[in-house]
Amino acid sequence: MSATKNAPVKVAPALAPIVTRLAAQGPQQSAADLATDSIRMGRLVKAGIVKRVESADVRTGGRGRPAHRYSLTDRGRRAARNIAKAAATQEA
Repeated sequence: MSATKNAPVKVAPALAPIVTRLAAQGPQQSAADLATDSIRMGRLVKAGIVKRVESADVRTGGRGRPAHRYSLTDRGRRAARNIAKAAATQEA
């Protein structure tokens, strides 16, 4: 494995709780299930931490808006581990 694949993944403090919730709740959550908005989810998608998939089986946002499900990428799972390690360090 290359060093960049194992490099720590940094997540903005405002987005860290979303990554933590997604890691705890498992894959394929909707933004509503994660209690967040599409802007924050878009930032995580752009950073490669979360992937978004259109889903017909998710309740729609109303008036024909597409529904999406989100799950952590490999990079996102590394970020979630980094967040957990940092939280454990602060508690110790």
